[in-house]
Amino acid sequence: VELVLRIPPRGQREDGPDAAAEAEADTPTKRKGRAALRATSSYCCCCCCWSAQSSAACGPVQRFGVRFGSCLRAWFSAGCVLYTAIVVCAAAYTVLVGAAYGLETRAGESVQGTPPSSSSEGRAATQVLLPGWTVPWADICHVYVALLVSLMWHELGHALAAAAEGVPLMHFAIHCLGPFPGAHCGLCKDSLERLRPLPKLRVMAAGIYHNLVLCLAATVALKGLPFLLQSLVVHGAAVGVVTISEASPLFDHVPAGTTIYSLGGASVCPTHTFSDYLQCTLSPDSPLRRLRSLGYCIRSSGSPLDAPGSACAAFDGQQHPSASVCDHPGEMCWEHVSASVIQGEEEPRCFGAVSLLSSAVSIDERCKDDSSCATLQALCLKPVLASDEEMLVIQTSIRQSNGRPLLFLGELETLSDGIVLSNYSVRESVRPWLRPWLLRLTLALDTLLRYTFRVSAGYAALNLLPIATVLDGSRCLTLLMQMTLPSHMQQHGPRPGCCVGPLPRAFVSAAVACGLLVAMRRVSSLFVAMSQPLHRQL
Repeated sequence: VELVLRIPPRGQREDGPDAAAEAEADTPTKRKGRAALRATSSYCCCCCCWSAQSSAACGPVQRFGVRFGSCLRAWFSAGCVLYTAIVVCAAAYTVLVGAAYGLETRAGESVQGTPPSSSSEGRAATQVLLPGWTVPWADICHVYVALLVSLMWHELGHALAAAAEGVPLMHFAIHCLGPFPGAHCGLCKDSLERLRPLPKLRVMAAGIYHNLVLCLAATVALKGLPFLLQSLVVHGAAVGVVTISEASPLFDHVPAGTTIYSLGGASVCPTHTFSDYLQCTLSPDSPLRRLRSLGYCIRSSGSPLDAPGSACAAFDGQQHPSASVCDHPGEMCWEHVSASVIQGEEEPRCFGAVSLLSSAVSIDERCKDDSSCATLQALCLKPVLASDEEMLVIQTSIRQSNGRPLLFLGELETLSDGIVLSNYSVRESVRPWLRPWLLRLTLALDTLLRYTFRVSAGYAALNLLPIATVLDGSRCLTLLMQMTLPSHMQQHGPRPGCCVGPLPRAFVSAAVACGLLVAMRRVSSLFVAMSQPLHRQL
């Protein structure tokens, strides 16, 4: 591997007509300034801009391209067809939409209704991956791996297409400008320029084609991941706890690898996906917030109601926690919803919350008053809570002692503090010590596939834009116009047909660029669906 640092040699000057005048005007102050500038530029080049290139892989790739040349040419011809279809559709979309907009404007008509949405979904499709802003710091490694895979797969497409056309490979290079990596495939320029427009288009469009193929492969792998791991994990049935910190109120009761099935009961707020968990805990319209006025059907016999219970202390509805109004730990203040009383007492009484709910007819079914529990020979009891409190039963894969449920009492938003969840849950047949590691591995593969789709799609979209000569889109569009435009619209240079006139090229480039930008915004839902992570550190 050869490390290449592009630093100008010390004292290098260009000879020109003004060289003598510059030499006479040279002063010690100017020489010191140039020396300081050279030192600064050299330091910046060494630290922020480097390149490493190697020709070790050129031989195997060249031999593979020569051996399977006919198959590779057919493969990359499909890429040319795909690129042509994208360009034609983008240009036609721009022309048709512009014509329709112009007709509507000239007619002086306007459509009354909702304007085009500029919601977060549309912005999410074209947002820049910024660490700590649009990408969590925990996903930086996934982003860089996806970026390197996309870059190398892009350049491998160029190399294979060139080898199939008989163009020698010079080197493969990886360069970096600050934190942004890049890749490059060195080809023999003389052999490349001697190719006809169609073979040359196959070489130029191969990178974009490979990026689109990588997007398709990442999508198929992402959809097939639950089937490949179905003997170990389940997708979409419940959420799994990947990691949990001491900031979470569930830290002492729900270890990593636990499966959370529901909050408040399976019929109240099931947590099939991570979005369901967010809806239950953070949404103002959470079903759990509508259950404050409902109680539980508690069996009137063979339950803690057989004992009178202690009286609740003075409670104004603002004390937090509400359990502080009872003398014994684990007790809460409960009131009877109907007009009747509990054991002849009218005021609320203190009972053990967990033991009382263990005697409930069903945790999932709630009651408004005793009439809802009459056929069950039970009484309807409702907990007395503070204004910012919620009480709910959390159903997990951990079997509590004596079959008692896991009861949460506190602010609902704190359930999403210090916890990382996944849409994947581990099967109960897996050993407990292996569950956290299996969840992390599954989540890492899922995240890597999603970022690979996102980065590869963005890289393909960037190279499709004909806005700069260094991008593949500009060169491919020039070659495509050479093959399709009439000869009198081409500006002949040193080699016939090597360039296209500036006016038709500018018009087509603008039409294609506008169409691609609008199309990328139109298909933003696909980008959002594939880039939305299945986990989040709350």
